[in-house]
Amino acid sequence: MSLRADPRTDAADVRARATAKLEEVDAKIRQLQRIREALEALVAACPGHGALGGCSIMDALAANESPDAGGARFRTGNGSS
Repeated sequence: MSLRADPRTDAADVRARATAKLEEVDAKIRQLQRIREALEALVAACPGHGALGGCSIMDALAANESPDAGGARFRTGNGSS
């Protein structure tokens, strides 16, 4: 660790870095929870049978790939992503 190599480092520095890393992890968890919620909504809206033309999951993926998607991830019928 680079912290050990620096003799000026103290426990407060280590704690600050660990706190920052914890905030990064929490942000990633929130992002994954949003993705999970979007996927749950897509799966719930999908009839699970029939032609792909009526598949809400495929529709959401196609909307995500369109140039006007504006960086949206998965779109669901309720406007969330």
